[in-house]
Amino acid sequence: MAAGAWTFTNGARTDMLDGTLRIAADTFKCALFLSTSNIGAASTTYAGVTNEHANANGDTTGGIAVDLTLAGTTTVTADIATDPVWTASGGSIVARFAVIYEVGGNVLCYCLLESIGPADVTGTTIVFDTLALNLNIVAKTTVPWYLEVKLICRAVGTGTSTNFFGWGQFQSEAVVGSPLPTVGGNGSLMVPVGTPAVGAGFDNTAASALDVFFTQTVATGSMTVHNFQVDALN
Repeated sequence: MAAGAWTFTNGARTDMLDGTLRIAADTFKCALFLSTSNIGAASTTYAGVTNEHANANGDTTGGIAVDLTLAGTTTVTADIATDPVWTASGGSIVARFAVIYEVGGNVLCYCLLESIGPADVTGTTIVFDTLALNLNIVAKTTVPWYLEVKLICRAVGTGTSTNFFGWGQFQSEAVVGSPLPTVGGNGSLMVPVGTPAVGAGFDNTAASALDVFFTQTVATGSMTVHNFQVDALN
């Protein structure tokens, strides 16, 4: 699943030029909207955008506060300092659009949460989290990594009754204290980094898609999941 590009509204383009909207100074939020929303290039105020996701299942009406930054000289890029994260609880978060707007003001931009296909995007239930990995502050560009996780099903049922207890190991040259490849070996971390805990509950009678993803917690850096394999050991 890949989100589409952010699109500035017509009014936001003018507001940025005349100083009404100040990317790095004003207060912004990011909110989720359904496929039936009227969000578009002609949208103006947040209040005028219809069919926001209900205040339920881990989503709050009005969205999540986001800090926007500007970088560059000849070409200036606007970015979100820390990407907002929604964790589904008590049910799925189903949305089609993400909208960034100035609190008490106008819509800045919006994007499709799925760049292809007409379906809404269902929110994520995190059944296992490695927590923050202690990686090297020295840039490690395009180095491989390996993660193996074992999940034990502790309970099954409808609603949020089903859950897993998991642990595993992460290996990479990027782990703090790892030797260079010319010396030999890779560093490893037991995961989760912290106290093991049962993951978020979900409904095992409902159809669900399994995915693996990375959430960035610092200003720079990224990881790419090229593929993953799931084996049932029972």
